[in-house]
Amino acid sequence: MAGWNKAARAEGLASAGPLFFGRSACPLGVAAKQNLGLTGIPLTGVEIVLLIKKRVNPMSVRYYPNYQKILEAIIYVAQKAAGNDFHHILKVLFYADKLHLQRFARPVLGDSYIKMSAGPVGSFAYDLLKMNDFLPGEILQDVSESISVNIEKKAPRVSTKRDPDLTYFSGSDLKCLDEAISLCIGKSFSDLCDLTHQEKSWSEANINSEMDYENFIDDETPNREELIAHIKATSHTLVL
Repeated sequence: MAGWNKAARAEGLASAGPLFFGRSACPLGVAAKQNLGLTGIPLTGVEIVLLIKKRVNPMSVRYYPNYQKILEAIIYVAQKAAGNDFHHILKVLFYADKLHLQRFARPVLGDSYIKMSAGPVGSFAYDLLKMNDFLPGEILQDVSESISVNIEKKAPRVSTKRDPDLTYFSGSDLKCLDEAISLCIGKSFSDLCDLTHQEKSWSEANINSEMDYENFIDDETPNREELIAHIKATSHTLVL
């Protein structure tokens, strides 16, 4: 059995079958409950655990990120990294996901990464950092109570108002976050751009379009095709 497969099983990442266990980002209305077959069950709020039947393309790799875990990761990186501007934080999160995906067959966060001119940008992490007003009020309140952003500087910097809740992370999550911090922090804006532009996942995506998680796996990775097949089979059912 490949090393990554052993590690993935040790992490408890066996497929949960056709059902996806995740967290709701906003309260569920009556219509949503009917669509999910959950009529009569009192499910509301951002912390409710859902049991959702998903119709997904088994050939694609798609994760369902947990906004709270992404927020905790932002806080973690902002506290540990001296260069805690948007650019550095977002690149740390990208590399943490890539490192963990290659080693354990799942990312840390599973955000949707977009190819931007300055490198990969996790779309939900960016929305949290920007506190975009289309996010549910409960999420915006949580973010505002957790971080503050200095937008007066050319590169907006993040200050934390609390410590991260590390219970959201496994030991391997934190190790990959720390490795990504070591890789990214201390590099200039242009150096980070150059580094990420060498990534296959970035170079093969269209600008302003979503990057393919399959391409996060380097070509020289042992048992690459087996790893990708496992990722495709499990990505839709993982709890991150």
